[in-house]
Amino acid sequence: MKIGKPPIEEPAADKPVHLSDVFTFSTLVLILANLVPVAGALYLGWDLTSILVIYWAESAVVGFYNFCKIIVIGGESSLFHGTFFIVHFGGFMAIHFMFLHQIFISDMKSSTSVNLEHVLILLSALWPALAALFISHGVSFFQNFIGHKEYANRTVAMQMREPYQRIVFMQLVLIIGAALTMLIGDSSSVLLLAIVAKIVVDVMAHIRERSRAITE
Repeated sequence: MKIGKPPIEEPAADKPVHLSDVFTFSTLVLILANLVPVAGALYLGWDLTSILVIYWAESAVVGFYNFCKIIVIGGESSLFHGTFFIVHFGGFMAIHFMFLHQIFISDMKSSTSVNLEHVLILLSALWPALAALFISHGVSFFQNFIGHKEYANRTVAMQMREPYQRIVFMQLVLIIGAALTMLIGDSSSVLLLAIVAKIVVDVMAHIRERSRAITE
């Protein structure tokens, strides 16, 4: 069911980010969720490949909640747009995983084809991080998008574009991570850099998304 009718105008320009913005409930939950991979690396033996797979799978979580946002904004009439988004966004995720698989998962002696069973086994071992990230995005969806009525300042077209910035960022992380691994040879250093960069970018993007929703 459509909750509210979005205005025609674009949202206001980004407001300056203040330190106090970090101490909101949804931002703190986001930070805690991003720290789960750190615990996995320390205690469960997760390596750089595992962390990159987690970040790739998180895109599916982002896509799921973005589909929900599209439906909230446009109501039942936006079901076609939501379905188109899922198919299109899923295609980008598939291409991203092919690069991820080619560079970090498969070895030169094995087949370069993607084994779906292997992917599911890999994801099942990473479920604590995926569950934490799903909860984190859910908290933001219900607290901010629904509770704070952010949907009132969005259009379906705007919402369909939003998640693609994440795909671009993850592709950059993949390319830079591969380059640093080849140059440094120490994947643990690259792993730390990837996690820190992910947390900083996620928090900044989260805060800016909240600031764009404020029009009063």
